[in-house]
Amino acid sequence: MGKLLLVAVTPDEESALGDAVGPESCRTIALTDLDSALGGGADVAVVGTEASSPLAVAQQVHRADPLCGVVLLTTTGNDAELRRSARYAPGIPASLLIVESRSPELVEQVCEVLEGSRARRAHHATMNAIPRPDTVPTPHTLAPASLGSLLDHAPFGVLVGDLDGRLVSWNRWAGDLLSLRHDSTGELVPGLFPSRDYLDDAFALAREGRVGAAASATTLDGPGDRAVEVSAAPTRLENGDEALLVLLHDVTSQRQAERTRDHLAEQVGLLGRVSEALAGTLDVERAFVRLAEQVVPSLADWVSVQSYDQRGQSRHVVVRHRDRGLQEQVASIRDDLLQGLGATSPSRRAMSSGEPVLLPSVSEDELAEFVPDETTRAVVSRMGVASVLAVPLPGREEVRGSMALVRTADSPPYTTQDLAVGLEVGRRAGVALDTLSLYARQRDLAAELQRSLLTDPPQTDEAEVVVRYVAAAEEAQVGGDWYDAFLQEDGSTVLVIGDVMGHDSRAAAAMGQLRALLRGIGYTTGTSPAEMLSRLDAAIEGLRVQTTATGLVVRVEPRADLDSGPARLCWSNAGHPPAIVVPPGGGALVLENDDPDLLLGVLAHIDRKETPAWLEPGGTLLLYTDGLVERRGESIDEGVSILTDAVDRLSGLPLSVMCDRLLAELLPEDHDDDVALVAVRLRTPGEVASVPEWTG
Repeated sequence: MGKLLLVAVTPDEESALGDAVGPESCRTIALTDLDSALGGGADVAVVGTEASSPLAVAQQVHRADPLCGVVLLTTTGNDAELRRSARYAPGIPASLLIVESRSPELVEQVCEVLEGSRARRAHHATMNAIPRPDTVPTPHTLAPASLGSLLDHAPFGVLVGDLDGRLVSWNRWAGDLLSLRHDSTGELVPGLFPSRDYLDDAFALAREGRVGAAASATTLDGPGDRAVEVSAAPTRLENGDEALLVLLHDVTSQRQAERTRDHLAEQVGLLGRVSEALAGTLDVERAFVRLAEQVVPSLADWVSVQSYDQRGQSRHVVVRHRDRGLQEQVASIRDDLLQGLGATSPSRRAMSSGEPVLLPSVSEDELAEFVPDETTRAVVSRMGVASVLAVPLPGREEVRGSMALVRTADSPPYTTQDLAVGLEVGRRAGVALDTLSLYARQRDLAAELQRSLLTDPPQTDEAEVVVRYVAAAEEAQVGGDWYDAFLQEDGSTVLVIGDVMGHDSRAAAAMGQLRALLRGIGYTTGTSPAEMLSRLDAAIEGLRVQTTATGLVVRVEPRADLDSGPARLCWSNAGHPPAIVVPPGGGALVLENDDPDLLLGVLAHIDRKETPAWLEPGGTLLLYTDGLVERRGESIDEGVSILTDAVDRLSGLPLSVMCDRLLAELLPEDHDDDVALVAVRLRTPGEVASVPEWTG
């Protein structure tokens, strides 16, 4: 019946095949035993679904025993992919069978492959038993066959080899391509090419009488970096012996055109990715990091991007290397890189002249001139400098910076084509930098406007007051957050925190109106927090301010003297996050009611609640806007709880330090909302009042 070699099969697959051909005809092995088992004369190797790389096993079987049939068992999930890969994989037997392990025709198809393999072995044994005449030429005495004048002058290559793969004849085109001499007869045809799998398989199939399976063309690497398309077809020599005809076509120009096309497509894609990366941020430093991530390694092995101020001093420097192992060394010289460069360095020349600098090669002497500082030059040398391309970053009116692209000795040197791409990358980066600089100026102006609407806190003997205002990280507009602190005529300290709905100039204008109204009401009337908010509601309706806002007003009533114990507080809240009180010994409390009042600007005539509280000497009171407690995926209550724990933990620090630590710990770098803080600490007996600190 024949023998099956079952490789990496499941128990179900082994049982099905054993029942079909008989257990005595099956031998089950693991992948690790394949090489030793192939010498046992199996007719068919069945590769089971437990094999992780079935095509590699098929190639291994075919190399060891070309006459052995191969069956690959698949599952529904990998069947299509395996068949697609088998079309292009080299060294695959032409009689390969791919079949699903659960197919009802599995046993029948395996038996057909088994019979075909046994027939091939019998034919091979018969042919080997036929004695050859003594006149058959040896490899060194092969008689060259004539191809005729037509093929000898054909514009493509022709090789003829016997079934053992020995060269019998060739035409002039093939001889010139492969540098064949008159005594090259008898050389192995596959040995004429660096990549020989295709030709080895073609001659093996020719010996089996199945050369038609190798007739499809493939491309091999030829001598001298030439690309050669090769195809094989059966033929006969003049004496009637079977032979193999190998046709050669030089496709070097086509391959070069394909590489050029792919290279151009990569460059176009790079420009698109650079534009997308630069458009995705409003921060200069982050834009440079994104730019460096795109050009490395597509256009450079490492890059240095830098911008300059109007005096020519560097403002932003980003260095990125493709080798992660060198990244720490890169970081160590980032800030010193430009200071360590000479005036003739490519990046400085590109900046000063506005023209690119292309250096296909850089010598040691040139590197010493470019980087006079020995410490910096030692790090740069380890990073590798073989070829440099420096381009300016031109803005609309002036050059904003420069970019130095560097390739190491392992990469090809820069060319004029790379220069064109580098210039376009630099142009896009310069325009983006111009836009970011304009945005930064607008943002600074907006921040100054916002600060002009907010005043310094008062200086009192009763309490220390610290305020903070932080604009949104990605907004170039003023917003509606505000704070205020002022004294009433009776000596009470009034603290206000509020937030107008919106993040634009209209919100800022409304904020300015509400702040001024509330400040005037509180000072001229000397009234309580609840009455201040009620009168502000009436003013919003009467003056048609047309806005809504949250607000929290706290009044700290004066004490008879600093030794008279805690100060009385009263507060009223119009939909704002609650204030936090921390006693001197810790144990933070949240000032909130079960039934909070409406926002400002909703109803003009409502009675607002007012709640008393106490602040002990050395105790801390914190008012804040929602930008400090709002986080994606968390509720406001969760944010307030996190803030309360942080205030409790940091309340022992000086008040200004506590505010800065709160902002550093709780405010994300890319926060998208403004934040305002008012912090008050009641002075202890003997404490000297200092000039209050204000930070906008």
